[in-house]
Amino acid sequence: MVYLNGIHFALRGGKEHRNLRLNKNPQITGPYIDSELHKRYILYKEDISKTNSGGIKDKKYTPKTVKAYENIEYPDRCIVTLFQKYKRLCPKDEVDAFYFKPLVKYTTDQWFCKVPVIVVMLFVVTKGQQTSNKFSHQRSCMAKSRKLPRAQRRNYNQKRKKLVKDEMVNLPVCKEASVLRRAKSEDFAKFLFQNQVLCKNTVADWDYINKNESIMQILLESSFFEKCVYLCWSMVIQDPVMYLDDGPIPLTPIDKNTYKEFVKSGDSVAYLVWPALFLHKDGPLLYKGVVQAYWKREEDDNMERTSV
Repeated sequence: MVYLNGIHFALRGGKEHRNLRLNKNPQITGPYIDSELHKRYILYKEDISKTNSGGIKDKKYTPKTVKAYENIEYPDRCIVTLFQKYKRLCPKDEVDAFYFKPLVKYTTDQWFCKVPVIVVMLFVVTKGQQTSNKFSHQRSCMAKSRKLPRAQRRNYNQKRKKLVKDEMVNLPVCKEASVLRRAKSEDFAKFLFQNQVLCKNTVADWDYINKNESIMQILLESSFFEKCVYLCWSMVIQDPVMYLDDGPIPLTPIDKNTYKEFVKSGDSVAYLVWPALFLHKDGPLLYKGVVQAYWKREEDDNMERTSV
């Protein structure tokens, strides 16, 4: 749909695609029947024209309308048929979006959930339709780089990847995507919880002596776990990402600037109860962690008595 909308309605930017709406006050409607050509078509009517300067003469400007007719010769490529099918398989909720993420467990009646596709993904897709010459240039550069020594080529590739990543992060569309992720964080966390996208290998990766799949399944369906998912997702989408400490090593002294005792006092770590939370890695402390403590001197004395 991204490709066909771009071709038929001249939507070239990721933001233009993001502003489309499927159910709530949609710009694309239909299908209709052309009385002269006797062909079906869908109608696109823009909100505000890209060429509208907003001057006094443009106050009565009529937004452009474009008709996209059905493709009778190639039904598989027909935008009218695909639009009807796509709309039927999308959620009927009045979500302010046109493109939605596919369901992990889809049904015959619904293939997509009500979570919109992130703006940066649309930007990458639409940008790729316009930059064939740029990619040709990149392929030429990569071919030349293969002639360099291996160590020099590895260093070049690492620098190139870092530059591309930095450029993507600084794009306005990425900043817009970051704001959107934070605004939709609660809805996306509910989607993760309801579809059980997380913790599929929890029992297999459970590094404890006792394993109980029934107890873990009860936990995965609890409101406590839902709140944990929302909390962790909210931490991940911050910029920079919030950081949970790896935790102190058992049998080492307690750093009381970072951790506090659980139910026993002491000067050494028996085991970790909850890790410390930082604003970001190597950043300021937000909340102290918790450890079970013990007194090392008492432990040493007990060991001496046992040996005697």
